[in-house]
Amino acid sequence: PPSPTSTPDVSDIPEDSFYCGTDYIDAATRCYLPCPSGSAAECPVGEACYGNTPCNSGDSFFCGDTWYDASSDCTYPCPSGLDEDCPGDSKCF
Repeated sequence: PPSPTSTPDVSDIPEDSFYCGTDYIDAATRCYLPCPSGSAAECPVGEACYGNTPCNSGDSFFCGDTWYDASSDCTYPCPSGLDEDCPGDSKCF
C-alpha cells in the first residue's frame, strides 16, 4: 500500500473521473465538463482538471435539449446515459 505521504500516480486515477472546476469540490459537484487527459488545457480559463471525482458513477447524466441545458438545469437525471430515459425529444448528456 502507498504511504500516506506518497503522491498518487495519475495513471492510477480512472480517466473518466477527471472533470473541470474552480476547485475539487466544484468539479465533483457540478460534473459538467470532463477533461479525460487530466490536463487543465481542456478546461475554461480559471478552472483546473481534477481527478477521482464521483462524476463517473452514472449519476452525472441529465436530460436536456443541449449539453448546456442539461448541465445548467440538472432537472431530469438519466443514470443509464441513454436518451430513452429522457422526456419528450430531450437527450441524455
